[in-house]
Amino acid sequence: MAMIGCGWQGGSNMGGFLDDKKCQVVAVCDLDKDIWRKRRTPSTVVTKNQDCKTYHDYRELLAADGH
Repeated sequence: MAMIGCGWQGGSNMGGFLDDKKCQVVAVCDLDKDIWRKRRTPSTVVTKNQDCKTYHDYRELLAADGH
């Protein structure tokens, strides 16, 4: 899953998806770089993916291969 908008509501939604063992977050995108840094930081174990990509602009995420 790629997450666009990872703030309060988006982060909560992402957490709900991660309860499903079949879900893996491969990318996060938010205008606020502090937010996506927190969402992908391995120490917070939020994305459960060490290779999670981060994007500031959703257009870059949508244009990326593999998402």
